[in-house]
Amino acid sequence: MYFALKDRSEIGKALEEKRGNYEFFLRDSGRQNLYNNLYREFYQAKYHHGNMYATGENGEFLNININEFRTGLQHIKSLILSQKITLSPSATNTDTDALSQSLLGKNIMSHYSKKLKVDLLMDTSIDLANLYADMYALTEWDVTQGSVFMQDELGQKVYEGDPKITLFAPHMVAIDPMNPVSDWHICMIKGNKYELAALYPEYAQEIEKQEMQPRYVFDAQINLSKYTGDTIYYFKFFHKDCPLVPGGRQVTYINDNIVLEDKTLEDLPYPVTKFQVSAVEDSPFGYTGAFDGIQISQANNKVYSTIITNESKFGIKPILFPKGCDIEP
Repeated sequence: MYFALKDRSEIGKALEEKRGNYEFFLRDSGRQNLYNNLYREFYQAKYHHGNMYATGENGEFLNININEFRTGLQHIKSLILSQKITLSPSATNTDTDALSQSLLGKNIMSHYSKKLKVDLLMDTSIDLANLYADMYALTEWDVTQGSVFMQDELGQKVYEGDPKITLFAPHMVAIDPMNPVSDWHICMIKGNKYELAALYPEYAQEIEKQEMQPRYVFDAQINLSKYTGDTIYYFKFFHKDCPLVPGGRQVTYINDNIVLEDKTLEDLPYPVTKFQVSAVEDSPFGYTGAFDGIQISQANNKVYSTIITNESKFGIKPILFPKGCDIEP
């Protein structure tokens, strides 16, 4: 039986199996190691804390990181953003209704460009895509945002809602790694568990018991249990509308035992969009110049570190004068 057709009592386990298989693929193919290296190279100061550091058996080698890798990617981003993209609706004919609708559309686009901070989203999306070759955007209707328009029978405020866009690196979205165009996506999201409990009060007790577990090397740098009392990972699964899964499917869950929401996509556009720098033949994973630049950056760090080590050890050379010679120091 196709996993996306399983009922609510079994879907959580099926989705966790799919997500686990994706993580196994990333590790077995070396893709996760590539992502880890790219992350470390781009955010070098996160690891050396702005200090030079010693390595070697006796600490004899002095290291310095010259982050030309990040600088190069930032230059590429500057070139991309140097000409700002401006979307402007235009009327298809000259009647009054079409012109007024065009003006209304322009005002709406201007409002949401500011509200959604589109410029910042573009900046972040380019960083992710340039670094990892792929990135994903999840577009949803957030029912907790917007103006209050009524209260329900329990006295809770009901909001009009507003669009919400969340960006993801490729290791945060599980896909079918064998299909160049995946029919489904599982987005891994960090969120406040108490806010999640407020959204799903029937599962509040189970949600509040959850604790954050390290998922990747990025999480494992520190002891998470000391700092993450409120934050947990939860997941959103989406399947495209197709003959096999009519109407598509959307599932929100925390683990295989806690499924918070299960529904169809309700004729809405598919919410997950992939952005890719360059495609690789017959693969869902892309390619970017950062993959080639990382070794050059690491080599440069070695060269600079060798120079610094030599200068720190032998930069000030001692000169010996024989006793009684006529040379004055």
